Amino acid sequence: MLRVGLVQDPRFGPVLSASVARADYDIEKSWPAGSAFRDTAVGNLVVDALKWGVQRAGKNVDVALEALGYIGSKIYQGKVVSEDVMKEVPYGYDPASGLGFKIVLVQLTGIQLFRGLEISVYYLPFVNDLMLQPSGLNFAYDSTQPAGARVNYASAKINGNPVDPFATYWVAMNEQVYKFLKSLDDTVPSPVATNLLEFNLVRDYMKKLNHVGYMSEGRVIDSSVH
Repeated sequence: MLRVGLVQDPRFGPVLSASVARADYDIEKSWPAGSAFRDTAVGNLVVDALKWGVQRAGKNVDVALEALGYIGSKIYQGKVVSEDVMKEVPYGYDPASGLGFKIVLVQLTGIQLFRGLEISVYYLPFVNDLMLQPSGLNFAYDSTQPAGARVNYASAKINGNPVDPFATYWVAMNEQVYKFLKSLDDTVPSPVATNLLEFNLVRDYMKKLNHVGYMSEGRVIDSSVH
């Protein structure tokens, strides 16, 4: 009886069952137990996909960020289909496509970037949803220090170079991460729309890789853990 009157959305059809790639092993959402590393395997995959996709679209981008709380699920070993990608980045809703978040570009100074990193580690260890997963950026923090003064600014590097507090950098993120950062720091400028969908970028990046193997790499380190 529940099926009476239901029709298939023509935008999807067999889309969610379409083959994307193969995962060589489970690509985890959590960081390794007992490790100082605070980047996750699936987080690294997502942000690398965002950076790659924005670059492929011909736009300048230095860093890509995603909040751990907007990553839904790990990727299991074996065949990966589009539904698995949807579970990986399930949040947001774009009425035109029926998919999730769009990606925006924001030009941030090094100081604004540092503020964002401080926000991301502010509530640890009680809440890790704000933890930013980076591509093109590495940094360390000390979770034993007072909230708001945990990031080791000297450790922060963009593509291997120290972050200049007064330089500007193009940062890609989903539209909701931008709104959150803007709500906490009104100096953050307006974003540049890309019209790129996070789901599409992650799916296409995994297709390009074909065989996917990602792990925690130490892009983010809690220096208090030994």
